[in-house]
Amino acid sequence: MSAGTGGTIAGVSKYLKSKDSNIKIYLADPTGSSLLNKVKYGVCYTYQQKESKLKKHRYDSIVEGVGLDRITNNFDMGLIDDGFVCDDQEILDMAHYLLKEEGLFVGSSSSLNIVTSCKVVKELKNKYNIDNPTIVTIICDSGQRHVSRFWNPNYVSKYNLIWPSSDVIPLCLKDIH
Repeated sequence: MSAGTGGTIAGVSKYLKSKDSNIKIYLADPTGSSLLNKVKYGVCYTYQQKESKLKKHRYDSIVEGVGLDRITNNFDMGLIDDGFVCDDQEILDMAHYLLKEEGLFVGSSSSLNIVTSCKVVKELKNKYNIDNPTIVTIICDSGQRHVSRFWNPNYVSKYNLIWPSSDVIPLCLKDIH
């Protein structure tokens, strides 16, 4: 799952690992957030924070409410094993795919969580030869709260994103059998 202040992922990770230490917790991070770098390398820094690249907002992702460039006490208590960075186009594509194929009208954070879940499935199958992994994520926001931004073609074009076609298949779903 993704993290804002990290309370949910920290609490869920601690609880689940207390029940089964073999459970793996994966962070879903938007481009520009430095939380995954903290998990993987122990340093809360990402390329977008480089002084010559610094903008008004440290990272300009279309995903709202998640991804930080600092560590909160909540996040620091989490037991996170690994994670994936997902770019805005794949997150937008997934949201449109979910609406068409599953009837789920999700927001950007939920779409980020689902893209990451697909990447986790691929990793578990390809790297660890686990054929039928069980993946759990959180659908944490509705698209209704994102109609004027994430679900608005004029708004997303400001991020140089391509509005998904009606037959879009997100990259993370390709080659999953």
